[in-house]
Amino acid sequence: MTTINVILGAANDSAQEHDDNTLFVAAGTSVIPTSSTGAASTRIDAGFRLPAVTIPKGSTVTASTTQVYVTAGTAVDVTIYGEAVDNAVDFAATADVVDRARSTASVAWSATGLTKTAFNTTPSLTAIYDELVKRPGFVSNNAINLIFIGGSTTARALSCQAYAGSTTNCTKASITYTAGRAPAFPNPLAARRTFLRNR
Repeated sequence: MTTINVILGAANDSAQEHDDNTLFVAAGTSVIPTSSTGAASTRIDAGFRLPAVTIPKGSTVTASTTQVYVTAGTAVDVTIYGEAVDNAVDFAATADVVDRARSTASVAWSATGLTKTAFNTTPSLTAIYDELVKRPGFVSNNAINLIFIGGSTTARALSCQAYAGSTTNCTKASITYTAGRAPAFPNPLAARRTFLRNR
């Protein structure tokens, strides 16, 4: 097994957008908020891009830890998805969070008592990472986007540090994987011997 560590790499690697597709904000903001409430016009969704995920094609993700650096708020209610693409582009190339294609795998994160000005760990996103690295077009060094969609029933708000606010205290992940085996090619001489024995 191998473990890699990935962190946001540029200002355009994080963004926010209201759930009704208004008020999109990407590069330049130092903090990315998420919020949950009944109205789509006030719910805020967030996106975080993990660049250069150096997991070989065909690998299996066996464990992961994903952390956001909380700057304000102590409670969260979001559902986390991955963007269902082979190599995720940043939030300047595609100025959108809400309408990006979402992974089949998702993880609910509903929690209180989070710690401000510190890293806080999400529930395991292993199933999301595993689904994305198993996509037919995924290769080592591709990027993965995480999409945080605010809930619609519980009013909670959380602000997370963006790359523009800190290049070290921003969203990061530790991902453990097992590399897939290379395909076995038949030995033509051994195959001929087997054929002759069975004649």
